[in-house]
Amino acid sequence: MGVIVPSPVCRRVGGIAVLSIALSAKLAAPARGQEPPPEPAPAASSAPVAPAGSPLSDLLGWPAQGFLSLRYRARWNSDDSDQDAYALLGADLGDPVYDPVTVHLLARLSADLDGERDTEGHYAFDSLADTYSNPVNGKVYHAYLEAHRMAGVRTLRVGRQALRETPALATLDGILIATDDFLAPARLSAGLYGGLAARLTESSSEGDTLYGTFLEGRPLSGLRARLDWMHVSGGALPGTGREDLYAAAAWARPWPQLRLHARHTRLEGHARDLEADAALDLPLAGGAGGGWDLRVQASYRELFRVQVLAPLEYDLFVSTLGDLFPYREGRLLASQDLGRHLAVEAGYAIRRLVDEDDEGPFNREFARGHATGTVRDWPLRGLSASATVESWESQGRRLWTAGGEIAGECPLGFRIALGTDYALWRYDLYGDRERDHVRTWYARVRLDPAKRLRVSAEYRYEDDDYDIVHTATMGATWRF
Repeated sequence: MGVIVPSPVCRRVGGIAVLSIALSAKLAAPARGQEPPPEPAPAASSAPVAPAGSPLSDLLGWPAQGFLSLRYRARWNSDDSDQDAYALLGADLGDPVYDPVTVHLLARLSADLDGERDTEGHYAFDSLADTYSNPVNGKVYHAYLEAHRMAGVRTLRVGRQALRETPALATLDGILIATDDFLAPARLSAGLYGGLAARLTESSSEGDTLYGTFLEGRPLSGLRARLDWMHVSGGALPGTGREDLYAAAAWARPWPQLRLHARHTRLEGHARDLEADAALDLPLAGGAGGGWDLRVQASYRELFRVQVLAPLEYDLFVSTLGDLFPYREGRLLASQDLGRHLAVEAGYAIRRLVDEDDEGPFNREFARGHATGTVRDWPLRGLSASATVESWESQGRRLWTAGGEIAGECPLGFRIALGTDYALWRYDLYGDRERDHVRTWYARVRLDPAKRLRVSAEYRYEDDDYDIVHTATMGATWRF
């Protein structure tokens, strides 16, 4: 085979990456910090969409699509190391337009490859999977049947399913039913659900029940309102009333470019939290995609009372990190396309505790502002670069940081990205500690060798005040 000469873009990536500063800096996550909840169920929409006439459809003679994702991860520092493998399978069988019943499945298998399963003393790479006696374990996120075109019924699902519009995210082994609209012009719809609480992070949730009901209406075009009641048993202190959660929510779209959302929940007969979001998209020239689109997003969150021990569905973190104290948090983000090749973004986020004396690990006050500039397809097609400057303020300190990424297309369809980012805190949920001042350097490569196949690899070098952690991952996703 002949020698492959790197393309101009590929050479440019390699030459500029060493000098590049700027990384798409990540906003601190709301409430607890910058890390996601432990082992959340992947969203059903995350499954790659297979082209029409997929191999699975041809095999079954029934409309079907799905994906299989395989991933290997190795982590190490100066003292410990860990190697794990994961497989994620998703499948949707049937066509909701034509078939009376469709089937939906999402499941994961994980394996500890090196036997490092220390659960006593300090081990840098503990995970929930290490708490099981078997190094190989599986989780079923979704496995349900959905009925279609039933008179008077909009939704009917039976099996393990995720509840996403309820007052709290939950996984249910049971039934969900919602009616078609009735009582025009209010266009009301009612629903109820019930079954066993499927807690994927617990070894057993036997006997813990979850049920509730909701009523929603669409009295005006672009307006939807919803009232909810949810009851979860298990995980709350008996007699405290922490098992019943109520919510009122509304979604509005006064005109196509503006979206509004607000939700308020109550627990124990008292106000629990409030959230509100707004998003504005304005095509300023040439219509949508005309090169000068403006996007503005704003959000507000407030926790009114101390979040204490309650069912796991109401707070994934309390049982691990302790009580969550009342806080207020606001975010504003604006981005503007400046023609085909340039985009700018600016944002500000602030989080304040109602009582500043409550500040401590896993419960911080902060303010962060950032500005990002991105160049796309210039000076060469397929080359992109971004640079971010950010200001952090916390505990009377102000810190300026920078990060960035450069990415480009290389021969044979490879896409390579090199970059760096910074996090004031990164939370180690299992080691019960904060990682402070985390500077990350990373390299990613992606290739689509076939129409339905994507392979990728990544290396991350994380340097904080406590340790240096290396992470290498390799993966492949096949759509069928």
